[in-house]
Amino acid sequence: MSANPHANGGLLTVDLDLPDFRDYAAPVKAPGRDRLESTRKLGEFMRDTYERNPDRFRLFCPDETKSNRLGAGFEASDRAFAERATEEDVAISRDGRVMEVLSEHACHGWLEGYTLTGRHGWFATYEAFAMVSASQTVQHAKWLQEAHDLAWRAPVPSLNILLTSTAWRQDHNGFSHQGPGLIQNVITHRGTISGVYLPPDANTLLPVADHCMRSRSRVNLAQPGVPVPPGDRRAERHAADPGRGERAEGVV
Repeated sequence: MSANPHANGGLLTVDLDLPDFRDYAAPVKAPGRDRLESTRKLGEFMRDTYERNPDRFRLFCPDETKSNRLGAGFEASDRAFAERATEEDVAISRDGRVMEVLSEHACHGWLEGYTLTGRHGWFATYEAFAMVSASQTVQHAKWLQEAHDLAWRAPVPSLNILLTSTAWRQDHNGFSHQGPGLIQNVITHRGTISGVYLPPDANTLLPVADHCMRSRSRVNLAQPGVPVPPGDRRAERHAADPGRGERAEGVV
């Protein structure tokens, strides 16, 4: 196995051809006036990333792609499906590149293998259910930390995790879908390996996603929609200049 070039996937990694995230920014005429789902804009960004990178980008999501508001991706790719597809099936084909199955373990493991062999992707899940595969997140971070000290092992694309349906939401299923434990797991690792990003709106999530997809050998955890404290003007500055997100604001 060690003789297989994919065992050192960083040597095979090709940078993503990413669109300019600023092209997806929502116009903000005044603070607090418009309502917009942050991940819907991210879905548009992912859709065009799919189109530009047919051989090295995938989304892994446990049966929640549309409810996570990432459904724009289906404009560029179907769901992957190994069995026979019929005319009644929607966005399903054998060459689909949206990996959707109701198993956090499978989706997380797929993304680990995908990044370790030199390709790029996201694992998107409801916040509470992310704890189902938390031990996998921890073990992957430990592996990256040890690999960092091996000069012969090339950096690989980062493991990017998107949390939705968060503890900040109190909807019809707010109680059952809350559990902010994964952040606690990720921040215990070295800052050179892990990062937690809390973009409050669509215009801050976009540069965070761009940054995560360009990074190497990290576990990046993005949780959009966290309210900005009263008097904190960062969201307004990001809205006026989305590129500010490439700097450290909004990073814990």
